[in-house]
Amino acid sequence: MISAVNTLNRWPGLQSLLEPTNENSYFQPIKTEITHSSNTESLKHFNDQQLSIIHTASHMFNSEEGRLHMIFGPPGTGKSRTIAGIVLHLLDQLFVGNKLLICAPSNNACNELTRRILDEFSHQKIPYTDGILVRVGGQPPEDENLCEHFHEFMIHKTVFQMLTNEPQRKTFNTSKIAKDILENAKIIVSTLNNCASSRLGFLKNKVDFIIIDEG
Repeated sequence: MISAVNTLNRWPGLQSLLEPTNENSYFQPIKTEITHSSNTESLKHFNDQQLSIIHTASHMFNSEEGRLHMIFGPPGTGKSRTIAGIVLHLLDQLFVGNKLLICAPSNNACNELTRRILDEFSHQKIPYTDGILVRVGGQPPEDENLCEHFHEFMIHKTVFQMLTNEPQRKTFNTSKIAKDILENAKIIVSTLNNCASSRLGFLKNKVDFIIIDEG
């Protein structure tokens, strides 16, 4: 939080919030025309309200203006699944090396988002590539299907593979391994607090889109 406040003056939208006007483009309604995506067909499984949100996110992603959009809805209205839909819809629009950052206040909420995103890959029958999603921070859960996407688990798995291939090897550059895993990821899920950690600091210019759940 302190880090965010200290860097607030670098945010292009700050003046719009401090001195808002009706003419300011920052507060104008966002068009919801869908942009072309190879997984557009999968959107037919979402209802009209969810589709509108996904279309809005797609417009924001392709706009040069930095925008905020807030989504409200009671429990059970499909907000988490809509987030997963946004993630998969934007995935193939990312430039090489760039990321989607998905945040939530707690580790449990982050784990649930991770699970929903992974489920959406299966639901939409989109091939999943190992390492495309990395859950940063928190303790890997007992659920093996979720555990293998945790950053720490992936680091240990990489070291184990190195040992298997080179039994005589004595040293490992785990910092480089950790960084390489994040470099290769396209979706990063983290708590809000952990986003300010040095571990993720080098990604600050590589994040194209941020979603905050339960903000």
